[in-house]
Amino acid sequence: MIGLCFLLPAIYCYLSGRAWLAAFLLFFLATAGFQIIPVQWMAMPPLGVRKAYDWVLLFTGIIVLIKPQILAGLFAWKHFRILVLYCSFLVVLLLYSIFVKEIEVSVALRVFRNFIFFISLFLFLPLQPADFEKIWKGVVYATSIASVLYCLQPLLHVGILNKVVSDLDEDLQLGIVSRYYNVPVFICPVLFFLFYPQHTFHIRFRKILLGINVLAVLLTQHRNLMIAVLFSFFLYLIFNNKLRLGNAIIYCTLSIGILIGADSFLNNRLSKGLEDIGKTSLNRQTEQFQNVSLSDLSTTEFREMLFMERLDFVSKNQTRVFFGIGLMTDDSKKARNLRFYVGAPDEDGNISQIANIDIVWASMLLQLGIVGSLIFIFLHLTLLKEFFMQRRNPYMQTGIFYIVSLFISSLYGSVIAMPFTMCMTMLYAAYYFRLTVHRVNPGKLCPVSTSR
Repeated sequence: MIGLCFLLPAIYCYLSGRAWLAAFLLFFLATAGFQIIPVQWMAMPPLGVRKAYDWVLLFTGIIVLIKPQILAGLFAWKHFRILVLYCSFLVVLLLYSIFVKEIEVSVALRVFRNFIFFISLFLFLPLQPADFEKIWKGVVYATSIASVLYCLQPLLHVGILNKVVSDLDEDLQLGIVSRYYNVPVFICPVLFFLFYPQHTFHIRFRKILLGINVLAVLLTQHRNLMIAVLFSFFLYLIFNNKLRLGNAIIYCTLSIGILIGADSFLNNRLSKGLEDIGKTSLNRQTEQFQNVSLSDLSTTEFREMLFMERLDFVSKNQTRVFFGIGLMTDDSKKARNLRFYVGAPDEDGNISQIANIDIVWASMLLQLGIVGSLIFIFLHLTLLKEFFMQRRNPYMQTGIFYIVSLFISSLYGSVIAMPFTMCMTMLYAAYYFRLTVHRVNPGKLCPVSTSR
């Protein structure tokens, strides 16, 4: 019911000339109020809404019914041909899953919907430049509030944000800082906006917000996330001609000092993680997966074995190379025939065959195949290339940093494939089209106008 209370105003705003507010409400809905509202409060099964981000698809469906011409942004389809290929592949994969693999229709559609949030691009195309600024400012402030709550969790030893998975009990016994995995989902793009001085993006309390979000990143104890943020910061310095030799030495020294201090504060978790990477042996790949003892694997080795077992399975069959096992989940009857030995145990103690949050590419290989996964990657690389062509624009720079950070963090997570992530990526894509196409032919970008 809470979701419906925000969906209806979003529809009204979009149709009445306040599309920027509607877009912000969509990000609010997709993330369950930027993770502040419990996920179960956002569900509404009678409307087909079982996940918070399903509200975005419901919103899209209603808008397309009212204004079907919204999808007629032909320049986006023509200029961004990889999007046509990706869309076509998903449709073929859906048909293959239902009629060839005979996967339950409800299951296939449920997985299919996770990959179609690129359609949000066409909702964002009518936005004006000032609208994008308002949306991103709203995301910065809302995410910063979520970061404050995130930072309070280790102090209060209570999960405040939704989607909590925590080492709380074990950490309390060890007397170290508790680790929570429910980090604000847009913390990376928010930090990237806060890199810039006040006159670039007019964000109030910029330094305070920057400190809060940096602290949140440190408290995640997420090595890849920290690396992604630091790497993006150095890209920021390079793009803006701020990386002179003296500054480079200072920034490198400060970065190393911060990481060493954080490592000591977090009971050497960061250095232990690097030791795991150094100890990871490629020899394990030649072992029989069924002979591997999961308890003997480090976190890095576990992810490597998880990925390699799925890759080995998919690559042995030509059809699976193209379509994987189809749009399937663990609760499908067809999943009972799978026999993977590496994976996280489910509630019954059985190895999860398809779903995992450790490395996104393992699940993607199964559901999209090698070809589909490569199309997904090229989709993002194409955007990265286009954004790079407009790298003098600070908004496009943050878009570059965002995609780079997604790839870095994808080695230890699944954020890059999440629906709300695709929505944010498409918001950047829409800004790119507004920046480039609108200069040449304003009417060519989108056949409708939703902004005043």
